[in-house]
Amino acid sequence: MGQTGRYLLHNWGEVVHNYAVFPDPDNSFPDPIRAAAPYRVICRMNGSNAVPIPDYFYYFPKPNEQRTVTETRQSAIHSGKEETIHELHSSDGIFIWYGKVQLAEKKRMLVEYPSPFIHINFSLRCSSRYTSHEAAPPFAVFHPREYNIVWLPPRQTVVEWLPGEAVETFEINITPDFFQQQLPERHPFLAAMQHHTEPVTLSPQNLPITPAMLRIIYDMLHCKMEPAHKRVFLKAKTLELISLQLLQLSEMQAQLIPNSEGVRPADVQKMHLVRDIILQHLHNPHSLPVLAQMADTNECYLKRHFKKIFGTTVYGYIQQTRMEKAKHLLLHERKKVSEVALLSGYSHISHFSKAFRKHFGCSPQQIRLGQPAREAGQVL
Repeated sequence: MGQTGRYLLHNWGEVVHNYAVFPDPDNSFPDPIRAAAPYRVICRMNGSNAVPIPDYFYYFPKPNEQRTVTETRQSAIHSGKEETIHELHSSDGIFIWYGKVQLAEKKRMLVEYPSPFIHINFSLRCSSRYTSHEAAPPFAVFHPREYNIVWLPPRQTVVEWLPGEAVETFEINITPDFFQQQLPERHPFLAAMQHHTEPVTLSPQNLPITPAMLRIIYDMLHCKMEPAHKRVFLKAKTLELISLQLLQLSEMQAQLIPNSEGVRPADVQKMHLVRDIILQHLHNPHSLPVLAQMADTNECYLKRHFKKIFGTTVYGYIQQTRMEKAKHLLLHERKKVSEVALLSGYSHISHFSKAFRKHFGCSPQQIRLGQPAREAGQVL
């Protein structure tokens, strides 16, 4: 017998139906609701917070002809502090979600979407992780004052917020067409969106939220315009945010390419696409022929250009990144050595431990227990 709950159907922000006592949507979502084509957001609520975050979210990222914005805002005082959930639905296909709540324990939300969309997450004051399913390693992990842009193909995603004094997050969801129109021609993320059936992040590492971005977010949340004018304002501010993000990413990438002289810009972009693909599939890396095909190049050029740009071979980059990620999991997330070995792509703990010792000069267990490898001269 599945769980029961309260379901809200939103039509561009307006709650139009309130259903109760339905099966757990993790197993089967009610057909009458799933077939409600005009509705763009469907969610199941729970009552654990003064202002509840949905535990199930069904999202249709589509524009319409209404040329307006509708919004909902819920606020309440919880333990002496204000909690707020603020949603804005634009007919341009832009959906904005802002949440500021107190979480005493982990909060998980299952998000289901039948069409791909672009998810821009600004982690203002919280930590969260995104997974395709419970058994999979997270494809995105956010900490306070970080953001990233994520391509989400049709699937289910589990979003988990970690408890803390205050969880504050700002999200923008837009259609792929809208986002693609803002990217420069031949941008590597365009190819990534076309070739991947798994989620892909614009940047391999999360980027810092700048004061300019915070000002834009504040303006979007506090806009007092009439709905028709607010639609234009939100679209302009979304474009401004994307512009700042692309500029920040290109500047950071430029600092990481000290050896790209003599390599055509198009080939530099291809090598960055290869790097992004590697980072997305560290636990099960692609072979050189597959990487070359995905980047629209050949193995010879891939080997030569990758080493020239990143200073190491493809295999060396995979190995180094695996080990750095393993060290982080051991030190900061306190995972077991056996679990880290699997997440790092090793089916045998002994092989993982041997590679780890070769890289850092000490065993994974020493790192996990906080014993620095002084003998090897490593600074952790």
